[in-house]
Amino acid sequence: MDPILAPTAVAPEEQSRSRSTAAAVFKPASWLEGYVAQQVAGAAAALLLAYQERLEIGDLTSGTKRSGAELVAEVLKLRNFLLGRVDDFEAMARRGGAAVLRQNCNELSTATCAALVDAVLKVVAEVARQELN
Repeated sequence: MDPILAPTAVAPEEQSRSRSTAAAVFKPASWLEGYVAQQVAGAAAALLLAYQERLEIGDLTSGTKRSGAELVAEVLKLRNFLLGRVDDFEAMARRGGAAVLRQNCNELSTATCAALVDAVLKVVAEVARQELN
């Protein structure tokens, strides 16, 4: 299993402690920043699901393919819309996406959340490059 994408095993006492002292709840500066964070976190969760399906059954289900593609397409639309409107879309998406993913999947380490969000943003950038050609 890829150590970057694999959920980090946490000892039971550490797990209960981390839930009680979880990081502060993500507070977006605007509804748009919150929406970007939700979509990026959703795409990252779909990526993790795809990775797990590939390991367990050797392929992806059609539902995972479809939802992952829809989420990536939405992040791409947001990226294109916000070009020139926000200073750094990737930084906003990375910060918010990782925070929302961590809040909703507290069994994942901070590093795993960041790696998943980075992978989503790489996919989005690649799709954007392909659209230009």
